[in-house]
Amino acid sequence: MESGFTSADFILAQFHKHGINLRKINQNHVGISFDELTTIYDLDKVIDIFASLKKGSRKSDFTALEDYEGRKYKPIGDHLKRTDKYMD
Repeated sequence: MESGFTSADFILAQFHKHGINLRKINQNHVGISFDELTTIYDLDKVIDIFASLKKGSRKSDFTALEDYEGRKYKPIGDHLKRTDKYMD
């Protein structure tokens, strides 16, 4: 499916305007990394930026931020938590 974006460089430039760094994988793909400090609000910002860039998309096509509030999220399992000393 065509995204409507001209290149990975275009996406990188647009996200840099919002202070978000993506990783260029190749001319047509970007990557993004999240960690244990990433919040649902961070994810919503990423979705919102993509939605604003996507031709013909409307913010209303996505879940409203208020719909996330009050939800209960399962904590990450102990077997997946980092235990390196620098995390203390």
